[in-house]
Amino acid sequence: MTKYPSKVSELPEGECYAILHPESMTIPGDERSRTHPGHGYPEHSVDYWKIETFKNKEEWEQEIARLIGSRWKTEFKAVVMKSVKVETKVVVKVSE
Repeated sequence: MTKYPSKVSELPEGECYAILHPESMTIPGDERSRTHPGHGYPEHSVDYWKIETFKNKEEWEQEIARLIGSRWKTEFKAVVMKSVKVETKVVVKVSE
């Protein structure tokens, strides 16, 4: 299990404990938007989550306690996740 998964294949199977950390990235605008307002692509922010997974409930609870007790207060959301099995079915019908 990857502690900070970034690919679907790195996510744990079944139930797992995780902490979601909100992140934000500023995307700079292009030259055209700076020289000709209303045109091009303006500067904007993209919000997303960084996920931290844990092997067991005890490690998860310890990290939650550490985050709450830290002098550097950061936002987070503690969650219990459970993966599901997705199946695709193909149905063939012949009309008469």
